[in-house]
Amino acid sequence: MYATDTFGNPKNIAIVKNTDHDGFGVEGKTTGSGDTKELGNLGNGNSEKIVIEFDKDVNSLDIAFAWRNNTETARVTFVDNGKIVGYAEVTGGGDNTKAKVNYYSPTGELIKSVEAQGGTDRVDLSYTFELPSKDGGLVSFDKVEFTAPNYDDDYLINKIAYKEVVNPDVTDIVTEGGKVTFDIQIDEKYPPQGKATAIVEIGGKQYEVQLNATGRGTLSIDAKNLGDLSKVEVKVVEVKGGNYEKVNSVTKEFDFTSSGDNSTPSSSDDSIITEEDTAHILKVTDFGNVSVNTKEFKITELPTNGKLYLIVTKGETIIDKDGNKTIATEDTKVEISKNQIVTLADVGAGRVVFEPTANSDADGQFKFQVGDGKGHFSSEYTTTIDVKAVADTPTVSIDITKVSETTNSSSESTTKIGTTDSINNIGTSGNDTIEVNKELVMNDKIDLKDGNDTLILNKNINQVTIDLGNGNDKVVINGQVNGSNNINLGSGDDVIKINNVVTGNTHINGGDGKDTLYLSGNKSDYIFNWQTNNNGMIEGSITDKKGGGTIQYNQMETIVFGDGSYIGQKPQEEAPAQTIFKVDISAALTDTDGSETLSVIIKNVPASATLESSKYEVSKNSDGSYTVKVPQGETSISDKLTMKVPQEDAKNINLQIEAKATEARDNEDGQNFKTATDNTTDKTSTLVVGSNKDSVINGGAGKDILIGDTGGTELNVQPGKNYNIALVVDTSGSMKEASGSKTVWGTTISRIDLLKDALKNLADSLKGHDGKVNVSIIDFDTKAKEPITFNDLTSKNISDLITKIDALKAEGGTNYEDAFLKTTSWFDTQSVTYGKAQGYENLTYFLTDGDPTFSNRNTTSTGTTTEYSDMKDAVDAFKTLSGQSTVHAIGIGNGINENYLRFFDNTDIIGQGDVSFGYWFWKQTVSGNIGKPDIVNTAEDLKAALQGGSVSEDILDVGSDTINGGDGDDIIFGDSINTDNLLWNGRFVEGHENYMSKGQGINALDKYLSLSKSGYEDMTTLEKNMAKFDYIKEHHSDLNVEGDTRGGDDIISGGAGRDIIYGQGGDDTIITDLNTNNGKEDGDIIIDGGTGYDTLILEGDNNIDFSLLKDVSITNIEAINLTQGNHKLQNLTLDDVLKISGEDNTIKISGDEFDSVTFKNTVGDDGKENAWSKTEGTGADKGYDIYMNSGDPTVQVKVEQPISDGITN
Repeated sequence: MYATDTFGNPKNIAIVKNTDHDGFGVEGKTTGSGDTKELGNLGNGNSEKIVIEFDKDVNSLDIAFAWRNNTETARVTFVDNGKIVGYAEVTGGGDNTKAKVNYYSPTGELIKSVEAQGGTDRVDLSYTFELPSKDGGLVSFDKVEFTAPNYDDDYLINKIAYKEVVNPDVTDIVTEGGKVTFDIQIDEKYPPQGKATAIVEIGGKQYEVQLNATGRGTLSIDAKNLGDLSKVEVKVVEVKGGNYEKVNSVTKEFDFTSSGDNSTPSSSDDSIITEEDTAHILKVTDFGNVSVNTKEFKITELPTNGKLYLIVTKGETIIDKDGNKTIATEDTKVEISKNQIVTLADVGAGRVVFEPTANSDADGQFKFQVGDGKGHFSSEYTTTIDVKAVADTPTVSIDITKVSETTNSSSESTTKIGTTDSINNIGTSGNDTIEVNKELVMNDKIDLKDGNDTLILNKNINQVTIDLGNGNDKVVINGQVNGSNNINLGSGDDVIKINNVVTGNTHINGGDGKDTLYLSGNKSDYIFNWQTNNNGMIEGSITDKKGGGTIQYNQMETIVFGDGSYIGQKPQEEAPAQTIFKVDISAALTDTDGSETLSVIIKNVPASATLESSKYEVSKNSDGSYTVKVPQGETSISDKLTMKVPQEDAKNINLQIEAKATEARDNEDGQNFKTATDNTTDKTSTLVVGSNKDSVINGGAGKDILIGDTGGTELNVQPGKNYNIALVVDTSGSMKEASGSKTVWGTTISRIDLLKDALKNLADSLKGHDGKVNVSIIDFDTKAKEPITFNDLTSKNISDLITKIDALKAEGGTNYEDAFLKTTSWFDTQSVTYGKAQGYENLTYFLTDGDPTFSNRNTTSTGTTTEYSDMKDAVDAFKTLSGQSTVHAIGIGNGINENYLRFFDNTDIIGQGDVSFGYWFWKQTVSGNIGKPDIVNTAEDLKAALQGGSVSEDILDVGSDTINGGDGDDIIFGDSINTDNLLWNGRFVEGHENYMSKGQGINALDKYLSLSKSGYEDMTTLEKNMAKFDYIKEHHSDLNVEGDTRGGDDIISGGAGRDIIYGQGGDDTIITDLNTNNGKEDGDIIIDGGTGYDTLILEGDNNIDFSLLKDVSITNIEAINLTQGNHKLQNLTLDDVLKISGEDNTIKISGDEFDSVTFKNTVGDDGKENAWSKTEGTGADKGYDIYMNSGDPTVQVKVEQPISDGITN
């Protein structure tokens, strides 16, 4: 005997004595107000226990409780061979009320209820506990457990008395002198109240038999004391006590001579009933009416519909039919063979079992002889076996895979163009669906190229050109159609829908194929200007009455109006977009003996879907489910159904299949059936590519490929700038002098002629400039002339400019000041119409061969030298001009004083300068900013360079995405795939029809497959996606280029499965299920953070022992976060850190006191120890322990200090 708590933990037995409620219980505090020594309830359904284990089987207990009042319940649980066989509860009772003992099966089913004497809350009279069996006998047990089942239940146990089970062997009464045991039982309806004793008379001698609380007692007498065994009379004379007024006397006679020494055992035929697939434990009564001297059974014929087994325990001797003995090494069952003998004790102990043939309800029989244990056997008897049919649970499965799809304009757009997005190059050679949410204005052009494209224009369009290219295309215009527009549908069966008014003149060219125009207005809302019909092809002109605009159309087949009327050919109805799934189903009977029939139903099919089979009859039921008819006589079905679902209902498909096996036999009430179900979500492997904006991407249950961003480039057209250009030209007399250039004949070119040629070349280049250019010529000598202006210089007026250049003459002095003032005045005038507000930039070319020799306040100078006033006035005037314009100072010819000229160039200011005039007291200084003028001597040096327009392809920015892989072994890219290494003819050749720049992401893969994979162009969108899926699956590592910095800050979770994760550019967070919890690697298999500062987060309570990682690769990780859950990182070596970390060989590990990190010292290839050392972090690393390794001093692992860390060898 011992005490425990509910969980089996030992507790002390407590004893209460020298009171009116003596007893024993369990030491410890319990619920309610009970004493700590009582056995009590612990709350939450838990209780203390007192357990008693018996050496031999027991079937009767007499228990006296103490300190249990009538509101408290005591439970006694009966256990045999480790299994609960039932339990009893005693409740109620008091001084004047009876208690009740209720007996229950192991599952809580009430078996029997018995009234007993009341309790006292002191020491009760004993209650007898005898667990009844189904056949009316008593269930034996070898262990009991006392508990308090309810809150506030508590009690003591005062006394326990028990009775061992009588040996089941039947002995020979005469020769063995064995005992005969008589059972004495009072009517159970009237159990004794208090102590009761039965007076039993046998052979003239009286015996006292003590009766228990249920009125039961036994009397065992040696057979030698029974006298004449052919007539043994047993008489219950009276019952004393028990609070009975009178008990009727009972007499019975017994004849034991049939079991005499020389008699042969006998029995009779019998029958048993069991259920299909249910084992039947044989009882002695299943072997007929056996004689009293029967001790064993010989199985002479085995059953035809199953097998007989003998249950043996470890250490028991097994004897086969040939008499061979073996010792059982474990608890097991042994098949009984023909003519094998089993003892009466084995049968009585429930150790002989019949198991019907699996999944069969066939009837059968076995034959046997009864023996006396001395070699004497009876004739043969038969026990027939009736196996009742029971339906067996069938097997069933269902899987779903997306196989194809059809599309129309209702499908979700794959590309959306916002108000700030470019429309250039938005079309590809694939099947594009593009939604434009910005107004299109003059000169905008959309070219969708080839493919079955859909274009949706949600804003107004005005003077645009749209080319849909080859393919069955569709364009929907939801905004107004303004201005003159050209829409070319190209070849294919095309559709154009105008859902708004037309205000301008629009031309629609249908091209080849059957083309249809849909107009939102009724037919009466349009004026038909003219129309022709040439063999079904119509062309003409109609006017929109509401908008006032005209539509001119040609090579069209049909025009459909809002009221349903049409002209031309009858319009074709547009098929709804559908997704087509393959639904794999199978169902089979487990029992195939022909007694069961199979039926199959599929549930949760979308109401808008259709389900079809080419093999079986499929019908839709009134509740929306589908029945798959199983052909008569078939025990199984297997098929690939086709399910077509409109695209709007094709998400989150979750079908359920139900298979039902119905038994034809033993099914009078119709309830003899079993069902099995299987559910599925869409496990199609899918390719999902996000937009270049911040996206949330979720994978499904299949093996998916998820790509965070599309990638691609944007054609960046930078138009040429608009300019006001002032040509400030020195035409002083010195310009007649020779320059450094000569003619082809060797003659010297004058400076003025050199200037004219340069200006003409400049003018010629200006006419081709793609911005707008306004030019003025301001020539100066002693005074500056009034500017000669040419606004919006083009090829039409260039000759006028050249004429003015040719008219320039060299004479007079050099007045810088006046030239700068006239130039400033000209820019002031231009600013009204052509200023910065209008997008114009001012540019001055100052061309001179000399120094300033005049100013406006000094016009009497000889013009041969530069005086202080000439320079000072020039510098002051230049300051104002310099604030308005970029000034290029160009000195022409030899002898230029660069020391003066540098004051008049502001393209590259290098500092302050000064120049002095006079000496001593008459010295005067001019100061100002100085630049770097150009000194030229030849025509080539004088060619001015203007900034022209440029065209470049800029790689698009990508988003910071959140990607969830879901179930399945996924491949995940945080950003766009790098397809720069995919090569084909003309890939990087500008102007080539197959040109495609770098950074094109998934679009480049589409192009590559279109040129390299046979039949790719004829595939559906789904088929093309699967082709891309297959390529990425085989080449995923090639599409993740080391060092690629393009990318956003992504959050990536692989989900369940062995995923491959590429973070790529940006500061990414990767959540992984990688672990070695079960002694081997599991979870994600490749983790590459890419460039940026990337963090790895461990899920749940996962641990990683790096010594167990064989196939896993972790690279480019800068931080490991252990804060979510409790984790262990074990055996982290130098090699591990070098592989895992980024370029700086540093890893930062954060966590708390529930996490641990252990480092492992290793020996390098050179035989030297790679040992870890630990220091405490300071400064920015305060709060971290810094681990470094002797094998590589650049390695650092920073471990947050609450984490438990250490080093192992």
